[in-house]
Amino acid sequence: MSDGCAVELRFRTSVSSATTTTTPTQEPPSLFCFSVIRVTKQSTEPELLAAQYEKGASIFSCDAYTVLSNGGSVYLAGRETPEIDVSTVKLGHIGDAGVTTSSWVNTAIFMEAWNMVGAEGTFRTCDWTVKVDPDAVFFPQRLAPRLAPHTESGGNGYFVNNCGAFVQFGWSEFYGSLEVFSQAAVERYLVKANQQRCRTELEWDGWGEDLFVSQCMVKLGVDHIDMFDMLGDQRCVAAPCTDTTKVAFHDFKDSGSWFDCWFQSGGVPRPVIPLQVASV
Repeated sequence: MSDGCAVELRFRTSVSSATTTTTPTQEPPSLFCFSVIRVTKQSTEPELLAAQYEKGASIFSCDAYTVLSNGGSVYLAGRETPEIDVSTVKLGHIGDAGVTTSSWVNTAIFMEAWNMVGAEGTFRTCDWTVKVDPDAVFFPQRLAPRLAPHTESGGNGYFVNNCGAFVQFGWSEFYGSLEVFSQAAVERYLVKANQQRCRTELEWDGWGEDLFVSQCMVKLGVDHIDMFDMLGDQRCVAAPCTDTTKVAFHDFKDSGSWFDCWFQSGGVPRPVIPLQVASV
């Protein structure tokens, strides 16, 4: 069971119709991070996450974290991974009717994953929730300061658009390698009536989970923040791992290439506190 994110007094940016007053935060906002791994004979994701855990990298240097699994459960990060109870989905192919992604058509899996995150509840002790692909090289300490100006209570919350390469074509601006949501945004999505609204009003069959959750957020009135310079993703705009202005790099599917990138970008091994593992 996770102790969650420490509850600290932070000074926020206050906005009124007349003036904007900014007082620096005492410390960066807190992050609850999670990844979903596929457990199959062909999947390298359990091994990749285990290696990240050993060095305290990626989600394991967030304030709190959890790892969920699809296709089975494995011992990872000090416990058996909670298994997502949905049927395994097939690989999508661009050109098939209604299919918009050649990645895993995994919307149903992540619908359940988000409900498991909500049922466990640790995200409610943190300012932001971050879903990270296992093959994304992620630096939480670079993300948190960027979110500080937007960390405030009230309203419908925020999600972060992370790819501006194809805006002129009307393509998605939200890529699933790194998904960032404020606590209020996640709470709004987790309302059962809101989930049902998105399932019935969006034509999501054939979509990847990132397109579904971003379009659902829009439908539910959640505001977006554009941070198009934070992600080096080969599916959007690639960046060398030496570019330390980036929050994450994607994709590196084996531990050798993943850690080559991590070290090039200044990754430093650190111990992991087992109590930070969230039970679902």
